[in-house]
Amino acid sequence: MATSFVLGFAAAAFVLHIIRFLYVSWQQLHKAKSLGCGAVPLYPCKDPLGIGNLRESLAADCENTLPELAMDRVTVISENQSRYVTTFILRNLGRNNDFTIDPQNFQALLAK
Repeated sequence: MATSFVLGFAAAAFVLHIIRFLYVSWQQLHKAKSLGCGAVPLYPCKDPLGIGNLRESLAADCENTLPELAMDRVTVISENQSRYVTTFILRNLGRNNDFTIDPQNFQALLAK
């Protein structure tokens, strides 16, 4: 009986987490559209979780070449999109991280 209660509670918590995630995503999309923002491109990764991106980042950190890696990623996504891209999404361990080199985007993030 206690096991079924725990499993039911865990399932309910999981469902609530998914609903909250969808609601927050919808809010952010609605706000972005109202501000005239376009879609943010996703940096290409070899696996769905972005483990390769994390490995690249960790290797660059060990070699003290993170700025070079960042510029290489901007070059790759810009070539992929056929335009100069300053802001994109980088997936690491299944989480989407915003990456930008645009000063106006930095200012907007710091103003929050």
